[in-house]
Formats: sequence, structure tokens, C-alpha cells
Amino acid sequence: MGKFTFNKISSAVLNLLCAALEVPAALTVLSKNGLSAFEFFTNDSNFFAFFACLIMGVSQIKSLAGMVEIPRWVKAVKYAAVCCMTLTAVVAACVLVPMQGGASAIRPMLISYPMIFHHVICPILCLVSFLFFERSPKIGKRSVLLGTAPVLLYAAAAITLNLTGKMKGPYPILMIKQNPAAISAVWFVGIIGGAFLLSLLLWKLNFGKKQDKIR
Repeated sequence: MGKFTFNKISSAVLNLLCAALEVPAALTVLSKNGLSAFEFFTNDSNFFAFFACLIMGVSQIKSLAGMVEIPRWVKAVKYAAVCCMTLTAVVAACVLVPMQGGASAIRPMLISYPMIFHHVICPILCLVSFLFFERSPKIGKRSVLLGTAPVLLYAAAAITLNLTGKMKGPYPILMIKQNPAAISAVWFVGIIGGAFLLSLLLWKLNFGKKQDKIR
């Protein structure tokens, strides 16, 4: 088995596994919260990852059957989803857990169902498949903006809905009516800036490397 074939099989398996795990987790949050589930970036990023991983998994199988490369747009969509999922995991572990009680928040935020899928397992599957088995095709550095766009769109929508009173939170950092303006501004710049830097890092780790020649 050549490296080309091994990478495609590994990518297909990990992506389809991630998509499969997303289904019961998504049904759980939707049955519990209804449409309000879409207020949470965690849920939105995981819904996005379901479609991105499903498309990537199917594309890898089709590519393997024809021994051709996957379309660049498929890679771009997967890249954007990986950026969102990695940010979700990092913010959950490094921001939300400390804000909600530290050690006592680890179980409900990272271990309980379905959070263990949304905050841990699915982000890891997305990241591992992307970094190790999806080195090609390469997309341009301007794609870093694509990786940041979903976060920016979510933040803009959430802030607007909070300002108009149609939504509260759902995260403490989005409660701009309750928080001082300066604090809200710092959080906004920090999250968007962090999303950009994370997208840049992921681009460099994958696309910034010398691409393997497809045989």
C-alpha cells in the first residue's frame, strides 16, 4: 500500500467516524434545546464539522477509486471546519472551564455526554485527519481568512442579537449589556485575534510544509 492510498483511507475513516459520532450528539442537543441550540458556537461548529467531514470522507473514497486528487473546495471547507473545531476545544478547555469553576467544570464541559464528543473527541478526529492525512491539495495563504470567517460571523450575529435583546449570552463573554464595554471589546478582539492566529498556525502546519508528490 502506497502513502497516497494509506493517507486517503485513513482520512476517509477518520472523517466518516467523526461525522457518524456527530449525529447522535447533534440529535441530543437539538432534542434538548430545540432551535436555541444554534445559539452556541460549540453546536454550530460541530454541525459544520459534520457536513465538512462527510464531504471529505466521501470525496476521499471517490478520489481513491479514481486515484485522483480531491477538489480544492473540499479541502477549503474541511480547513475552515478544523479551525472552528480546534477553537471550540481550546476555548472550552482554557476559557470556559476556568470561568465556570475550574476542576468542578471539567466533567460537565469535557467529559459528560454529548460534550465529550463536541469538545474533545470530534475536534481531535478533525485535527488528526487534517494534519496527518490531508496534506494535499494545497490551498493559498489567503485561506486563513476563510478559517477565521465563521468565528467572525458568529460573533457579529451573537453581539447583534444580544444588543437587541433577542438573545442572552449564551457565553459570559457575549453578555455585552451586563459587561463593561471595554471588557467586551477586549474579549471580542482576543477571540477574533486568537481565531486568526490559530487559523494561521493550522495553515502553516499543513499547507506551509513541502507537499508530498502524488504518485
